[in-house]
Amino acid sequence: ALGHPEAVVLQQQNVALFPGCSVSTDVDEFLEAADESLRLSDAGKARETALLYTGELLPGSRYEAWADEPRQVLAARYLDLLRVGGQWDRVLESDPLDETAAREVMRAALDDGRRHRAIAVYGRLRSALSIELGVLPQPATEELYNTSLDGLVPAAPYIVGREHELATLDALLRRSQHSALVLVHGPAGIGKSSFVGSFVNRHRAARG
Repeated sequence: ALGHPEAVVLQQQNVALFPGCSVSTDVDEFLEAADESLRLSDAGKARETALLYTGELLPGSRYEAWADEPRQVLAARYLDLLRVGGQWDRVLESDPLDETAAREVMRAALDDGRRHRAIAVYGRLRSALSIELGVLPQPATEELYNTSLDGLVPAAPYIVGREHELATLDALLRRSQHSALVLVHGPAGIGKSSFVGSFVNRHRAARG
């Protein structure tokens, strides 16, 4: 399968892979390139080297104790490259508990005018920290979250199943040249206040 007669050699109950040759693996190549990129602290080089990481080491041996340490070393080196390269979204994908990465992603989203993105990132971070560690986000993260809420107007409740009634009021409003009195009645808790509030809000929005 390897195309070489001395690819696998059995000697005294030992199995050797290409014993007469120098063998290079993708793991060795990645670690060597990663160490060089991190030593230089070159963002572009770090992003390029991060592409050499193809994922979890030996996923088929996930529960083998001997593979734990090298797997962790490779994953940590990959995250270091992403941090040096400023690829905070990918850091957060690999480590949902990385609060520094979450703040960087939130800042970038706010700079781009994507307030919803910043709020969503905060929500996922808060849930992950609470479930995994039983802690809350740091004050710096909370402050950034509060910034994302500045000027946010709470959405009016959406009324379901009252389209006909709302349309009736819309028609009455258009026909009325003077003040008109409308009686909204029904059992307690049916949603009369929400219905009136929805009607008022939609017409305020229509007037700008």
